[in-house]
Amino acid sequence: MLKTLTIREDYIPALTTFGAMIFGTVEPYRALQTIAEIFGASTIAIGRVIVKTGATQILVENSQSVKVRVGWAACEETAKDHFIVLSDGDTRDIIILQTANDPISQEQRRTFGDVAPFLAAFWGARDTGFAAHVGQVRIELNDSILHRNNPYNLTRTEVRICHLISEGLRPKDMIEILDTSMATMRTHLGHIYAKTGLDGMISVLHHLQSISETQKGDL
Repeated sequence: MLKTLTIREDYIPALTTFGAMIFGTVEPYRALQTIAEIFGASTIAIGRVIVKTGATQILVENSQSVKVRVGWAACEETAKDHFIVLSDGDTRDIIILQTANDPISQEQRRTFGDVAPFLAAFWGARDTGFAAHVGQVRIELNDSILHRNNPYNLTRTEVRICHLISEGLRPKDMIEILDTSMATMRTHLGHIYAKTGLDGMISVLHHLQSISETQKGDL
């Protein structure tokens, strides 16, 4: 027996707009802005998590002037955050809905739960042309440890060390380049691991390699 879903009539245009975005008749950022207005949100974005490395991307968002708050990759909901998982596997794609002032109501959350299967179905139907178009519109590797906004507050030396790690250098090579001691190098590395949550040079290297691959277009 088929389940009957009751969706508020004023939310139906959000489904229509999302579908139009997927099938290329509405620009992604315009579609998300329309959905944001319908749901009373300040931010609607689609994010991607590369599960193996934990690297994250914001694929597209309704406004580049509003920064997506942290915690979205783990779907950590608060009074002003709601998430819909569109796909799961090696990569996890997530709709991020955030409000600036008013909390998200329980009714809204129930509605999101009702529309989620439809949004996921639309997302699953997207073709490679749409994926390429989204990639051209906006790719923000906002959790890269070498992102220009320096999200982990690395020092200049720590950033330099990360670049050297990305080139495959070992600590004994790096201390010569930086003209420092092994003890100081271990201290810098410890600070990098503590700030980023990565657990060693191999983890840092894998993270940086995944970012590099993504920038080449492997979404």
